[in-house]
Amino acid sequence: MKKFALINSIIALMILFSSCEDYQAIMDDLEEINDANKAEQLANVDKVPSVAAYSLVDADYELSTNEDVAEFKNFSSSATAEDHLGPILDIKFLGRKGDQMAVTYTYYRGSNDNTKYIEDPVEHELVDADYDAMGTGEDEPGEYNNFSDYINPADFIPDWMDVTYPSAVDGENMKILYEYYAGSTTTRYHLFYRLDGAWHIVDVTTYELSSDDYDSMGDGPGKYNNFSSSDLPEDYLPTFLAINYPYAVKGETIVIMYKYYSGGTTVEAGEYFFDGMDWEEYQSTIPTTSPFKFSNGNWVIVPPITYVLTTDDHNKEYTLTDDDYAAVGNGTYYNFDDPDEVEGKIITILKMSIDDAVPGVDVYKVYYKFYSGSVDVLTMNFAAILE
Repeated sequence: MKKFALINSIIALMILFSSCEDYQAIMDDLEEINDANKAEQLANVDKVPSVAAYSLVDADYELSTNEDVAEFKNFSSSATAEDHLGPILDIKFLGRKGDQMAVTYTYYRGSNDNTKYIEDPVEHELVDADYDAMGTGEDEPGEYNNFSDYINPADFIPDWMDVTYPSAVDGENMKILYEYYAGSTTTRYHLFYRLDGAWHIVDVTTYELSSDDYDSMGDGPGKYNNFSSSDLPEDYLPTFLAINYPYAVKGETIVIMYKYYSGGTTVEAGEYFFDGMDWEEYQSTIPTTSPFKFSNGNWVIVPPITYVLTTDDHNKEYTLTDDDYAAVGNGTYYNFDDPDEVEGKIITILKMSIDDAVPGVDVYKVYYKFYSGSVDVLTMNFAAILE
C-alpha cells in the first residue's frame, strides 16, 4: 500500500507540472505499472499453499543453499530439515499467518551398523582354551566352557577378541561360534565387527541361509544356492521371512546372511524388520513428514505438539488477539459465545500461534473473551504435550 501511495503522489506532482501530452504518457506508464503489479499478485497467488500437505521433488532440494541438500536430494543429521527446509518453503510458498503444512521429504539416516560391516566374515569356533581365557571362575565362560542365560556372550567375547586379535583394523568382521547351555548344549554364533578401535556385537537375531532355504525359493536362488543381479535378495527374502516367521510381531528385527554372486561369491547381510504387515529391508534413506507453519514471515518446523485442558499451575500466559478469533471463525465480534466450542478453538489457536512450547513443561494460562449477555474475560489453563 505504501508503494501505491508513493506512486500516486509522484504521478500527481508530474501531472501538475506537465502538458496534456505528458499526461497521456504518464497514464500509459501507470497502466504498465498496474499490469506489472497484477502479474506479481497472480504469481504470488500460485505460491499460497492450497493444500495442507506437500511432498518435495528433486527440483525443490536444488533451491537449497546447502550443497549437500542440493546434491544428494535429502536432509540428514548434518544438514537437518529444521535448518534447511524452511528456506526452501519460503521460496516456493508465500504463507500467511496460520498457514500450516505437513511436508514430506527424504531423510538420510545412514548405513545400517548391523550389516554394513558384515561381508565374508572370518569364522572362528571357540575351543576350551578360548573359554578359559575369558575366566574360569563362577559365572564365567571357562567354568563349564560354554555360555548360558546368565553368562552373556556380549559381556565376554569382545574383550577376548581385543586380546586375541590385537592387529585387527576397523572394517574387519568375524563370525564367532560358541556352545550355549539352556537345558542342553547347542552351537550358536554371533557376528562381530571392528569400528573405532573396538569390537562390536551385532546384537539382533541373525540367520544364515542354508542350501535348503535357497531351494525353497525356487529355481532362481536354488539353482546355485545364492542370489545375483538376476535374482536379487530383496525379491525373495520378504516372502521367505513371512513363510518362516509367521508369528512375528510388529517391530521384530532379523539380520539375514546370504551368498551373493557377482563374478565371485561373497557372504553379505541385510537387516529386515516387520512392520506389522510385511517384512521390510532397512533403507538408508526414508520418507519423513514434519509439520511446518508460517510464523513471523517464514516457514518454520514445529514439533507435533498439542494442548490439553489442565488444572495444573501455569508458567506462561497467552491472551487471544483479534487475529486469533478471526482464524477460528469468531472474527465478527472477536469473542466466543458457545461454551462447547471454546476448548477446541483455543487448542487450535495455540497450535497455530505458539512456536516455542516445551511439551511436558509449559502450561499456558489463556485469557479469552466470552459473551453471555455481556463480554467477560475468562481464563483456562492448557498444558503442552506431544501429539
